[in-house]
Amino acid sequence: MALFFQGTVQTDAKGFAINFCTGPSEGDDIAFYFNPRIGQFTALNSFKNGQWETEASAPDKPFTAGAPFYMIVVITSNDYEVYVNDQIFCMFNHRIPFEKVNTIRVVGDVSTNIIGFIENWRICPFFREEKRFVTITGSLVSASTKFEAFYSISNPALPYALKLPANLKHNMAVFFQGTLQNDAKSFAINFCTGPSEGDDIAFYFNPRMGQFTALNSFKNGQWETEESAPDKPFTAGGQFIIIFVITSNAYEVYVNGQKHCTFKCRIPFEKVTTIRMLGNIFMNLVCFIKSLPPVPQVSNWFADDMAVQVKGIVSADAKGFAINFYTGSSANGDIAFNLNPRIGQYTALNSFRNGEWESEESAHDKPFTAGTPFDMVVAVRSDNYEVHVKETQHSTFKHRIPFETVSTLGIKGDIGIALINFVKNWGKSNKSVMTGIIKQNMAVCFQGTVAAKPDRFAINFQLGPLENDEHAFHYNPRIGKYTALNSFRKGRWEKEEKASDKPFKAGGSFTVVFHFRSHGYENWDPSAPVEH
Repeated sequence: MALFFQGTVQTDAKGFAINFCTGPSEGDDIAFYFNPRIGQFTALNSFKNGQWETEASAPDKPFTAGAPFYMIVVITSNDYEVYVNDQIFCMFNHRIPFEKVNTIRVVGDVSTNIIGFIENWRICPFFREEKRFVTITGSLVSASTKFEAFYSISNPALPYALKLPANLKHNMAVFFQGTLQNDAKSFAINFCTGPSEGDDIAFYFNPRMGQFTALNSFKNGQWETEESAPDKPFTAGGQFIIIFVITSNAYEVYVNGQKHCTFKCRIPFEKVTTIRMLGNIFMNLVCFIKSLPPVPQVSNWFADDMAVQVKGIVSADAKGFAINFYTGSSANGDIAFNLNPRIGQYTALNSFRNGEWESEESAHDKPFTAGTPFDMVVAVRSDNYEVHVKETQHSTFKHRIPFETVSTLGIKGDIGIALINFVKNWGKSNKSVMTGIIKQNMAVCFQGTVAAKPDRFAINFQLGPLENDEHAFHYNPRIGKYTALNSFRKGRWEKEEKASDKPFKAGGSFTVVFHFRSHGYENWDPSAPVEH
């Protein structure tokens, strides 16, 4: 079998370690200690009965500060074989039986994007055309969705011309994951009709840092009319996920889960045979996706007194977004209810039937504001839709198209989606769906990055959505000091307890899991599985 790691060395990294351990505690034996020390060498060792054994070494290359990598550790009968970026890197003979390994610990100055297990590993080809699964969260799909990428390339050396494995088709997508170089000025992804530099370019996508993103096509030896989009969220040294979705007449581009731009086809996309990548980037992963997941189907049980809950955040530069209740099996049917907050103006309420918009109604745009989260419920009543935001009724819209015909939920625009939930018998639920219910042995996972110049942050488990509602648990890392633990009841803070501020540090990524036990909350950082 084999283990797959994909990550990025932090920009100020001194080193990191991947440990194959016989248990979850720091004092347990380590069958294989893999420790790149940036600018020096990679230490290879084992730890048994409380003592380090004889150290071996390998080069520190290709691990460099700020650079991405992917690594495969193959388990053979005699040793661990390590491959980095498609090249054999080192081998380490077994000193402790590999069957005793039950824990992988990753520590140090590294951000790991993907950790995976591969059964029945075959040495060749090195993950070039293996099946791979990709998870996307954001406005492109309704929620976090996992689907198969039927062809993938890892860490190509740029400039790189990639011949398409199949013709581009409607609803197909191309997925890019990468990191911009620290001094990046620009990069380009070109959808070309051939592999040569002089071939036509159906779509030229060219982010220029600090300026804008140029969109264009190149035909018969000449550039055509340039269009533009924001350069955000591309920043020097930053990571990104770009998804190009092929529609019937355009390329739709999503960056980090948000719709970035649309470019209408000037050259038929069926003529595209090659993708060329160049510029100041490290491209970790390129995948082709046969078809995107369908929008969630809600047919057969869309009925009176059910509700749809949508939790998300409005983009910082948002102009508007829309939530549509469609009557068809795709997003091309009639719209029984179009809820369309237009930030800074008003919320449009409407229906769309037989190819035409009907009479528009309106409500206030509050509380939808740029850069802020929201928690909204659309409840289906016998005569209307009731919209509640943060437990306050926002608007109503009378049925023009029978709600029983609604089969599809569509979401688009300048928002990121964290949760979509469907609830039967809304009136009898006491609206508990707004917050959910914590139960014994449940866990909540948070993954994020501490700001570069942090002071503190807090995660609060509250009895309600407002700031002055009681806090069952206030978890407040104060960077460089300690982590405050407390509760807030009857308008007053109670006795504060403390824990270490580790492993939270400025600019560092983290994953925190809160485990709800009968006697209290347990907090874990899975990257270093020690109770915090």
